[in-house]
Amino acid sequence: MIIDEVELQLAFILQKYFLEVDIHSAPYASIHTIRGWDSFTTLSLILEVEDRFGVTIGFASVEAIESFGDIYDLVMTKLNKAEPHFRC
Repeated sequence: MIIDEVELQLAFILQKYFLEVDIHSAPYASIHTIRGWDSFTTLSLILEVEDRFGVTIGFASVEAIESFGDIYDLVMTKLNKAEPHFRC
């Protein structure tokens, strides 16, 4: 599995909030698979993501976040990367 820099940084952020997440499981993390991932945690994650990547993610986008892949897609889109779709 090839992990790009954005995936790696997002995995590190997720690890700060969820001890059971590691670099290999992070891409599969979602509100359905991680106990304790709630709306408050999502807001906290997004604040850290915005700070780390220097992007702004609107509230409407935050409401739709349910997984690592959702966050990855948003960051890639904000960073204007060529391929904004998460590969799992």
